Amino acid sequence: MAKMFLNDLPGDGGVTQAQAQAGGSGIEKGTVSKIGNVVVFAYTSAKPNRIYVEISKANRVVGDKLNPADSFAKYDVLYWDSTAGGLTKTATSNWKVGVCLAASPANATQAEFAFNGMLGV
Repeated sequence: MAKMFLNDLPGDGGVTQAQAQAGGSGIEKGTVSKIGNVVVFAYTSAKPNRIYVEISKANRVVGDKLNPADSFAKYDVLYWDSTAGGLTKTATSNWKVGVCLAASPANATQAEFAFNGMLGV
């Protein structure tokens, strides 16, 4: 499953605490989800019914590409494929998450981008 990652917590907000669902398998670091119109990803892992940290906005995030054969240019608008998981430039049926910060050539598996889950639609 594709994921998003962040090395350091953002200092400008976008960090909240959440509780992993009881009775499930918990939450794995990097897991992307949508709550209402806001896209978030787990900064930490957590067992069921435990607290973890969610990120909804950060300046530099690394995310897995949906299709490594795709190339992204700097400033391309990126979307998260909500079905298969992964970054794409295709808007239809996907969640808008941010802007690519550096070119990600074909066959690169990840892209660095400015994440804004508040866009989420």
